[in-house]
Amino acid sequence: GKSASEIVEAMKLVGSAKPELLENVQALSDMTEAVLILSQASGMDLSNATSNLAVIMNQFGMTAAQANEAINILAAGSKFGSVEVDYLAQAISKVGTVASSAGLSLEQVTAVMELFGEKGIQAEIAGTGFKNVLLKLQSDTKNYTNGVFDLNKAIDNNKSISKDNLA
Repeated sequence: GKSASEIVEAMKLVGSAKPELLENVQALSDMTEAVLILSQASGMDLSNATSNLAVIMNQFGMTAAQANEAINILAAGSKFGSVEVDYLAQAISKVGTVASSAGLSLEQVTAVMELFGEKGIQAEIAGTGFKNVLLKLQSDTKNYTNGVFDLNKAIDNNKSISKDNLA
């Protein structure tokens, strides 16, 4: 449903957002297709769809071959949750790197952002707030197992403080 000029524009935007794809035609094509689908499904313009998808994929270490997986996660969150893809993209862009380093998947972060959205919390505040919670939990060495951050352990260790709200 896109014109040739829109596809070329999308390829330029993708190449600009993820320059490493310029050396791999198939990867550039995969990512461009995902951006076009995301743009059409979410109503985001190509520029926003490209930058949001590229940021999220970079934060979670996803390859161009995983672009469809990323947009499917965002779409499923939007379909079964209370907020749209553009909210998820804004919120996740604030927390993605910290969440990924804490061992959380894109699916888990999407679910958490949907919970915040359901409560009417603005995307930027939800993402930044969740990032701050994760950073605080990661700063406590009791929340690690064999040198790796363990979110389940962190939740258990902090239940008395959070009165089970964190869980």
